[in-house]
Amino acid sequence: MITPDRDGRLLAVEPVADFLTELFRGMPRDDELIDVLDDLQLRTPARSKQDRTLLAQRQIAHAAIKNILVDWRSDEPLRQDIVAGGIAELRSLPSIAEFEPELAYLCALHALSSGDFDEARKQSEKALELCMTRSIGPLKLDIARLNFSLAVAQDAFNRGSAERSFRILCKSVQPQDVARWEIGDGPIDYSMRLAAADHAAWFWGNIVRPYEGVEVEAPLQDSSDIIREYVGLIFSGASEMEVRGFIKQFHGKLKRKVRDVRGDTFFTMTSKMVPDIVRAMREMPTNPGPPNAHPRTRQFDGSNAFEVDEFTAH
Repeated sequence: MITPDRDGRLLAVEPVADFLTELFRGMPRDDELIDVLDDLQLRTPARSKQDRTLLAQRQIAHAAIKNILVDWRSDEPLRQDIVAGGIAELRSLPSIAEFEPELAYLCALHALSSGDFDEARKQSEKALELCMTRSIGPLKLDIARLNFSLAVAQDAFNRGSAERSFRILCKSVQPQDVARWEIGDGPIDYSMRLAAADHAAWFWGNIVRPYEGVEVEAPLQDSSDIIREYVGLIFSGASEMEVRGFIKQFHGKLKRKVRDVRGDTFFTMTSKMVPDIVRAMREMPTNPGPPNAHPRTRQFDGSNAFEVDEFTAH
């Protein structure tokens, strides 16, 4: 607050003046103030003693971090080994204790490009925890953005895992994003869901940069062929057994989340895309099953339809 920003402007001049005034007012009268000048005739502060060794270590660490990010963003075919080597070298530096949030952030990016999303989330959350107890500056926003994107890009929407990062983002959000996400105009859940779509698009388009030979499973598109086939099958008059067979055959793909990341799974998205899908599923011929068998219980909530024994997890 008491130092200029990058444009040379002094921030919060009046609050700082009030704060210092209260400090002086609370001091005992007639006490001498601490002399912070080398020479009373001077009008500049005393020169601070620099630890040149520490300064050199910090400069080396900053350069190493910058180089790792450049290598990670590059298209070098061997960038996985280059980034891994850079991170290992960064860990060995004497001043690394001061750069633990940066190290965790770089490890998260490296894990994402390696296809290890669990490790990426672990490292990203570690970086955010470190930022919560330190004054990290712009890096805190980058880490919060990565955490929020990880929380919404692959999993179903979960307020608990995303809200902390979202609140950090809201402190420095651009005016156009405030309007786009309707921040302050309604419940935070609604704003988070609007922001989730933008962050997921940014995440998959800019942050998920697989290394050579690494395959990363992206989310379903709302226009994916698998969704068209599923809807077409339901409206073709297929029986329940045929639909169940289709779902079983493509179970791994169908359980994935769709890209719009507003908490929709494959099944809820198809219901919203085709308003008559619930009616069609109700009219679908059912499999009577063996004699005396208990009938299956079906549940409909207006947005998705599922059998309790098969699709509860979705």
